[in-house]
Amino acid sequence: MIKRSLASVVALLACTAALAACGTELDTAAETETGELVDTDGLEAAVVDDNSADTGDEDHPPAHDPDFVDDDVAFDEGDIENADAPVCPPGTVCIENLPFRAVTTTVGGTDRFDRYNCSSANESGRERIYRIALPGPGTLTVTLDSTLETGGTDVDVHILSSLSADACLARGDRTASAAFDADAADVAFVVFDSFQRSTGDDGAGRFSGLITFQGLPSSERNPLIAAGVPPAVAELAMLAWDRAEEQDLTDSPVFTVIDFSKPSSERRLWTVDVDTGALLASHRVSHGIGSNSANDPARATSFSNVEGSNKSSLGLSRTAETYRGKHGYSLRLDGLEGSNSRMRERAVVVHGASYAEDSFASNNGYLGRSNGCPAIAASRSTAFIDIIKGGTLIFSYFPSASWLDASPFLN
Repeated sequence: MIKRSLASVVALLACTAALAACGTELDTAAETETGELVDTDGLEAAVVDDNSADTGDEDHPPAHDPDFVDDDVAFDEGDIENADAPVCPPGTVCIENLPFRAVTTTVGGTDRFDRYNCSSANESGRERIYRIALPGPGTLTVTLDSTLETGGTDVDVHILSSLSADACLARGDRTASAAFDADAADVAFVVFDSFQRSTGDDGAGRFSGLITFQGLPSSERNPLIAAGVPPAVAELAMLAWDRAEEQDLTDSPVFTVIDFSKPSSERRLWTVDVDTGALLASHRVSHGIGSNSANDPARATSFSNVEGSNKSSLGLSRTAETYRGKHGYSLRLDGLEGSNSRMRERAVVVHGASYAEDSFASNNGYLGRSNGCPAIAASRSTAFIDIIKGGTLIFSYFPSASWLDASPFLN
């Protein structure tokens, strides 16, 4: 049982895989700084290109290669050197340190689970099982790179408190999160299972799943989660916030989070006072037209720091001075990492727009697109800009493995 309370947030070294399709191919095998094998051959994910300059209202394309740790190895109980160490259950990969990325295939996996108490879905295809050593109370989050689900592959993730189909705590086709308090067991199980279609087709195939853990004192709550930010995004955002605060990059408690994995028809921007937990603003926000999904104008799937890309930028940025320009009262931004370092020269700013009004979304099912700027409803932009101007932080998120692996605020 977990009996200790963590004094600080356990580093959520991030590389969350994409929740929405993108379709940019990754490159070849490499080696991480810690010597881990990186296998990116044939995988795809949303990627970020920050190698060029940019100007205007525009954004960026894809170009950082993510690090995929290939864990496709068999467990051999004969390899255990410490006889007192807990034996890993047969057919299970045991993970002691997080974050961990599982990159393998459910083809040839175990056939232990068919259904779970947390869902009515038929998961009778093959699965891969991981036992996770929990470092303390906090939240376990698993995110799948959905861009690998091609050619009939359909893998879902399940978080279990024990190796039982009746012990499912959370399930998702893209991401799942489960909270563990101080009285919880010190292990959890993550199962990547193949969905069985009504036609009898098995969705077994290759997958990439990032397993992360956000440790918190049992008495503390993430103020972003309480404000409505999705838990997996809120955890990464607060990690970035903590890292930025350590570097004295802001002296304001006002923090804005944009979740570009959500469609523009939904509110996907939140501004929170992290000291008090107060929700200061929540808006729909546009993305750059260059970031647009080819199949859904409400969704962004690629991001850039490149001039002329008309794409939105990911990462941590800081608000600066206000000015009046072609969009009226506007707010300049300065990017704080490689994925958004050219925001000022690209004139990626916060401004109001008629195409970001709620009525536009109601009539069209999505907001109009900018040239890369996070535009909000013109009727509310002045008040919003006055809340966040003058050195507050903005965290723009999308589960792009390349950005998450490279961000200095998440690694």
